[in-house]
Order: sequence, then C-alpha cells, then structure tokens
Amino acid sequence: MSWLVLVVFAQAPLAPAAAAPPGDGVVPNTEANKNLLAQGTPRPVRGIERPNVITDGQLTYEGDEWNTEWTSKVAADGIMEWDLGSSKPIAAGFMQVDNNDTYILLGSEDGTTWFSLWRAEIDALAGMRSRQNLGINKQARYVRLSAEGGDKLFSVSELLLVSDASQLKPDWLPRRPKPPRPEPRFDAGWLVTLAVAAWFVWYFNERLRENRRAAVASGEAAAKTEPPSAAKS
Repeated sequence: MSWLVLVVFAQAPLAPAAAAPPGDGVVPNTEANKNLLAQGTPRPVRGIERPNVITDGQLTYEGDEWNTEWTSKVAADGIMEWDLGSSKPIAAGFMQVDNNDTYILLGSEDGTTWFSLWRAEIDALAGMRSRQNLGINKQARYVRLSAEGGDKLFSVSELLLVSDASQLKPDWLPRRPKPPRPEPRFDAGWLVTLAVAAWFVWYFNERLRENRRAAVASGEAAAKTEPPSAAKS
C-alpha cells in the first residue's frame, strides 16, 4: 500500500515555488521614467565624481547630506555631458541636487553651440532637494550639466529628462530611507549643576544661621557681663 502512495505523489505535479519578495519591500515601478540621459552616452568633461549616480534611477531622502554615496559631487568648474545619439524632444525634467546652489542644463544639436534648457534655482530648505520642470519643451542631441553660486559645494543625486511630460514620475523612483531620529541621550550634567546650586544654597544658609547664633550668643554674653549700675541708669 505504501508503494502505491509513493507512486501517486510522484505522478502529481509540483506546485510552483513562491517568488521571493524583491529586497526588503516593494520596488517602485520605474517604467514611466523614460530617462533620455540614461539611454544616452555619458561624457564626464571634468570635475565629476561617480557620474553613474546621476542617472542610476535612485533618490536619497529630502534633506540628506550633499556628500554621500548617493550623490555625485561636482567641482566648482565641473561639467557633465550626455550624447543622446540623435536629436530628441525634451519636454520635462526632474533633478535632486544640493539646495543652496543653482544648477544649469544646456542643450546642443552639434555639441558646439549651446542653448538653455533649464536653470534650477536655489531652494530655501537645507540638504538635497528636488526640483521639477514640466515646461522645457525643447529639442537637443547633447545635454550639459553644470552648477554655480551658493557655497560652491555642488552635488547631484538624480537627473531625469523625458520626451513626454506624462512619463515623468519621480515618486516612483526608489528612495533611500531617512534614518530614524536617535533617541535622546540622558544628560547628567544638569543634575550636577542642580546639586552644586543646592549645595551653595545650603552652605550660605548655614553660614547665615551661624552668624545669627553668634550674634545672639554675643548679645547674651554682653548682657551678663554688663555692670548693674549701668543697667539701672
């Protein structure tokens, strides 16, 4: 009988294994972001650290530091260029960059004559901040990125350019989670200060009491030693 059960199980089809979850959560859908720069050929001209970070499709959290592994540092005279392969319409753009600088995107058809695509101005909030432009509406084969002004500490976490503004969905990009706020550490300094203050109050009160006792004792002693005639007069 046992051999019959084994044969039946051997003939039964195996259930498909459950797919493992991607990473530690749901990976955002990035299909809508048809980034022209990621499809083009990057050409770091000068002063660009980790140029691949600029179009890796990942964002850091808003307000993060400017010089992390999630950012590409740009020198004061740094220039990054991309060859899109052919002239492409550029409808809209998104960038996450350091807040207190101005970032400049230029376009060109021949790689020699450049015109303005987008000038992303300073953001009032600190750290890495996102900017978006849904009205670029120009055409170019070459794109150039540079920065100016601010504190001249430039960095870029992501740069997206799309041919159709409806393709731009930066909220679908994976984002580095913001670390939790650290628990406040117990500071015993104020207890020490309070104890020292209390000791000084106690000390001065004790000195005042001793002075009063000494004054009273001195008065009593003087009264006992005073001559009777002086007391009657």
